[in-house]
Amino acid sequence: MKLVILPAVALSLALCGSVVSAHGSEKVYLCHQTDSETHAWVVQSVNANEVQSHEANGDFLFNGPTKSNGHPDNKLGPEWCANHQSGDVCPNIAGLQEVLPENMEFNSDKQCVVKPPTDTPPSDTPPVDTTPPVTTTTNNTVTVQATVPGFQGK
Repeated sequence: MKLVILPAVALSLALCGSVVSAHGSEKVYLCHQTDSETHAWVVQSVNANEVQSHEANGDFLFNGPTKSNGHPDNKLGPEWCANHQSGDVCPNIAGLQEVLPENMEFNSDKQCVVKPPTDTPPSDTPPVDTTPPVTTTTNNTVTVQATVPGFQGK
């Protein structure tokens, strides 16, 4: 039997990880959350005409790692699903972030990254005295008076 893939079907394969069986029925891989504590996510193959009802129940398209045959990687797939839950604004980091964490920002690739430190010192840092030291010269002796913040005494 010869398998023929039409251009429109080939495009849908590339975009959503679908496969076409030898009988011509289109299958789509979805991430499905279970009630299991040890296997919280599975990758399911469903008929393309069932996708909308699955998405209404929280499932979403699987675009994660695949094996050389194009099928989902059963070891890495569930982890990919857990890290790419629908509504996750930071899919590149573990867990579900529905809003951008306070200490993070988006980089140019739309990935969540830790904000760089600011150059502003903490508010409890005492001000630095920028007054230049006083220099006096007497009989070839130089005397320099300087103020050192926090230093008291002689």
